[in-house]
Amino acid sequence: MIIHKVIRKGSDHLVYCQDSLSIGETNKYLFCSIQDGCSGGKDSHFASSLFSKAFDHTIKNYYYALDGLRLNIEESVKLFIHMMSVKISEVKHALHLDVIELLSTLVFCAINKETRECLIVSFGDGYFCVDGNETIIKNSRFISKENGENMPDYIAYDLSKIENYDDFEPWFKSKSEVYKFENVNNVTIASDGICTFRSFKDCSETINPIDYLSKDERFIGTKNMLERK
Repeated sequence: MIIHKVIRKGSDHLVYCQDSLSIGETNKYLFCSIQDGCSGGKDSHFASSLFSKAFDHTIKNYYYALDGLRLNIEESVKLFIHMMSVKISEVKHALHLDVIELLSTLVFCAINKETRECLIVSFGDGYFCVDGNETIIKNSRFISKENGENMPDYIAYDLSKIENYDDFEPWFKSKSEVYKFENVNNVTIASDGICTFRSFKDCSETINPIDYLSKDERFIGTKNMLERK
């Protein structure tokens, strides 16, 4: 399995990159996530980084539970995201953080390394491409009726409601956007920042930045394919 990753600070991110990425593996699964801090939040780079730290904590502390033979991919993903949410809630209480300091989207991907079954779950905007078929996640359910502006329903809004797993399950069903695929070969996930990439050099070739990053196979045999692009 070849994994390529890259992160870049957006031109509208004045000081810090507001995105973060996480990758972890168990014997059975590859888990990946992309977090994008809300530009209208406070210290949005902190929010996305905290989600990433919660991801790392979950992999380290629930490694064997996530690989449980009785859990299917949906159950493993729900357990993973629930434990991330619990850890974020603990940090919120410990540091007396406001919700506005915890606003981050989440695009979460799990792949069963044996069966190549793939599950992608989104809370907020994002992008994914599976075997050449792409989806730009808009979370249209949460578009403001007043001005048409997209308003993601951030996990941070409901942290106090989902600390108990029995409450988490119905919340997950109502709030998340879930996409399932079988026998996958190539998977890309990204924040919606991928839609804003532009070329900074004159080029005789017309390049679609999204296709170039997610579908084009130039340099695929190198470890730094995305950095080179």
